[in-house]
Amino acid sequence: MTDEEDRDKEEFWGSPEAEVVYLDWRKQENMRIARQVGEVASSFDKPKVFEVGLGRGPLTRLILPKVGEYWGIEPVPADLERSIDELNLDPERSLCLRAEDLDTCSPFDTMDGYFDIIVMVSVLEHVPNPAEILTSLRRLLKKGGVLIISVPDSTRFRFFHKLRTLCGIEPWSYFHISFFSDTSLDQLFLNLGFSVADRRRASLLTDKSIKYYEVHHSSRLLGLAMKAFKLFQLDNLAHMETIFYVLKKE
Repeated sequence: MTDEEDRDKEEFWGSPEAEVVYLDWRKQENMRIARQVGEVASSFDKPKVFEVGLGRGPLTRLILPKVGEYWGIEPVPADLERSIDELNLDPERSLCLRAEDLDTCSPFDTMDGYFDIIVMVSVLEHVPNPAEILTSLRRLLKKGGVLIISVPDSTRFRFFHKLRTLCGIEPWSYFHISFFSDTSLDQLFLNLGFSVADRRRASLLTDKSIKYYEVHHSSRLLGLAMKAFKLFQLDNLAHMETIFYVLKKE
């Protein structure tokens, strides 16, 4: 790792302890999502599953026992290699690729109607062209296939931009470039030919996420403020939530 990469990592995590707490938070979230993926997978016989943005494989590890055939893409080479090695993934089905390139790169350019389930968690907010990517994923799904998506609710984006700046927290999550509300997502999915089979919400304020921000910013006061925010259910009122969708290709 270069000195510049070390500095970037230190700026992102704040400290090694903060990184550990963050990964513990994400593990909790992945377990919740994996249970929901399992509910969907149980309606298929040995489903063919495609994960978009597998990263270092924290969710992959949990859903592998639930699938018949696994495929995945990840644009960061080091993360993909680590996942392939640690999870014993098939390298011919686990490819270094951006979601934006699915229509032009082999083998996905010829896999129309192949997958029963596609999983895309915490990806859509990082891409500049969500509609184009969703169209590509719809092409890859079988008729009756299911697309599972999880994205943060950005309904109160301006409010949180000001609040996070005031509290000394980065104005919005790193690298988020597309922002959604449940209303805008519902309309987007409808326009692209998906039906909403299920939609659930989960608060972004949990014991583990609050602990992360407390450690990351070395501020017990921030942690107490976030706990009070959650105690009075202001997280729900302010849409501090993740939206989980199960979409069906009719």
